[in-house]
Amino acid sequence: MIEDGGAADVLLLIGGASVGDRDVLRAVIAELGAKIAFDRIAVQPGKPSWHARFADGRLVLGLPGNPASAFVCAHLLLEPLIAALLGRPSLCQPQAARLAVGLPASGPREIWWRATLVIDEAGQRIVTPDSRRDSSLQRPLAEANALLCQPAGTELVCGETVQVIALDRSS
Repeated sequence: MIEDGGAADVLLLIGGASVGDRDVLRAVIAELGAKIAFDRIAVQPGKPSWHARFADGRLVLGLPGNPASAFVCAHLLLEPLIAALLGRPSLCQPQAARLAVGLPASGPREIWWRATLVIDEAGQRIVTPDSRRDSSLQRPLAEANALLCQPAGTELVCGETVQVIALDRSS
């Protein structure tokens, strides 16, 4: 199936993207002749995401298997990729919001928090990150209506303007 590609323009692989011996799909795709464009990203959750292209132009996107990692990276990588292929603007455009709580300094990767976005009485967007960061947890994912970006190496202060991606498109 992978060798002939069928009619697919993009092959999406979820799982099998990890670190070390558990990272198997990237090697298989490379053995089939695809050139790896990138093999990890500086994003949490989702570091082991990767992208490749076959000589005939078919694209491959590999996402991690943990629910939060796959979900976040689908919004950051897959949706914009499909939008670009269709010649349409991405629906995952970041927008400004005020942070409801402070966040401690992040490490060397950008963090995308699952979050709740509301519009207050004054019409301002207010975002509250969910403190449960484990990428295997599904409840924070189900309860979130936004993704909050914390740039790498930053501490965010309550009330600061941050970038969010609304998930329900009505916020």
